[in-house]
Amino acid sequence: MVIMPLTVDEVARHTLVTCKPSETLFEVANLMLKHNVGSVLVEDSQREIVGIVTKNDILRQMIAGKNLKTTQAGDIMSYPVASCNRTDTLEEALRKFGNYSRLVVKAEDGKVVGVAKKKIVERFANVSLAYDFIQRRLRKPGD
Repeated sequence: MVIMPLTVDEVARHTLVTCKPSETLFEVANLMLKHNVGSVLVEDSQREIVGIVTKNDILRQMIAGKNLKTTQAGDIMSYPVASCNRTDTLEEALRKFGNYSRLVVKAEDGKVVGVAKKKIVERFANVSLAYDFIQRRLRKPGD
């Protein structure tokens, strides 16, 4: 029995929550709460993804004493946004994270179809490795 490796698309969040660069961090935080997500994609007037704001970005701004009702998403967003292909294996995706905590997941046509969180991808990759190890141990010699 051959088991295909998991792809990043299988573990990514497909609910895309977006905001405009001009929206305040207060508005972005409310979007996160409303949609129960830890990041919001920032899109320009042509609906292109130009950045990302995470809950940690907002917390950093709060600690720095910034006003969430006047500071805009475009002022603090991370850009460019790291990305991967939906067909990438978990291992391929992990190599693309670098220092980023999230990757946008792109379809074959370049359209953003999801967001992958590094911690989630790492957990699934570890479980997948453990499963492969157990399967090898359970196989009888000569199988």
